[in-house]
Amino acid sequence: MLHQYRVFVSYTHTAEDQLLMDAVVNRLHAIGASPLFDQNLKPGDKFSDEIRRFIAHAHVFMPILTKEAASRPWVHQEIGYAMGLSIPIFPLAFGSLPDGLATQLQALTLETVAEIEDKLTPEYIEYRAASKTSPGDSVFQCAQSLSDRTRLLVEYASDVEKLNQYGMIRQRSAFGSFSIPDKRPGASVWKDREDGHERSLEERQSLRDERQIMERHARSAGCRLIIDPEAVKSHGADATITRIKTLIDVLSSMPDDHVEVVFAKGEIQTGLVIVGDWFLADAVVPLYGQNYQKTVFTRHGPSVIKAVKLFDQDFDDIKREAGTASRSDAIKHLEMLITRLSSAKITSNKA
Repeated sequence: MLHQYRVFVSYTHTAEDQLLMDAVVNRLHAIGASPLFDQNLKPGDKFSDEIRRFIAHAHVFMPILTKEAASRPWVHQEIGYAMGLSIPIFPLAFGSLPDGLATQLQALTLETVAEIEDKLTPEYIEYRAASKTSPGDSVFQCAQSLSDRTRLLVEYASDVEKLNQYGMIRQRSAFGSFSIPDKRPGASVWKDREDGHERSLEERQSLRDERQIMERHARSAGCRLIIDPEAVKSHGADATITRIKTLIDVLSSMPDDHVEVVFAKGEIQTGLVIVGDWFLADAVVPLYGQNYQKTVFTRHGPSVIKAVKLFDQDFDDIKREAGTASRSDAIKHLEMLITRLSSAKITSNKA
């Protein structure tokens, strides 16, 4: 079965090329791909940030090459941009083109619209999408600090939302984004969760932005969480309890069919976030119980798709062992953990 590869279809906004685009988009839908295109771009919009965003998030870039398109400089800019990001390029060439253009790009040459159904096959899409399978072929971005990680996570997730798209949230971490308060930066809950490691108001707002964008994705597309709330040893009991309570509040407000949670005590070695198959952010945790250091971000299609498969396999294994991953059972587990932490704190204070 063909993965639902995102294919950005680029075309000139002429009546003739619009008909070609419609036929191509219909064919992509028919074979199980997910075409990205914008019918609302004005003719004056050449190589805009919106087009860059479409290309950056595509598994395959598919320019429709016609005589009209070949004469437009921005067509070459788009192709160059896709090449720079190592996005596989799969051009469709209609009619005769300037010497070398179709050949250089290894275009699929078509004489008529009727040929689209016969020649534009799932195998072609699969072949082109897999042509950049090595991580070395793609662009990665590294966040050097926790604040950089938060900023980039918000940026990457917001870019997906700007395309009017949402992806399932997959997180492997101690608490996850849903333990972050959706409260003003000066609210007392922030001090409660920080346990003396006080953050600036700007850092708190950035974290709140992370919580909000991750929650919007999860409420639209669902979430699967692998967590270990006892992993971070630098937090005191009060800070841990505050984070767990915030997480419970979020889980309690979401539909059952949008949430699955499993617990992996002692097994959280990385801080992983995957949004749909749009991007991943993988953080290095030097030792169990320590905070994140560097975090690598990428939209590299094959890497993200592979990470999704591995995450789901691990999640399903833990779920099978636990016998459950339901929202209600997760909340009960977290409430019991709060009770245990509170009791331990009282005993410690008496001692």
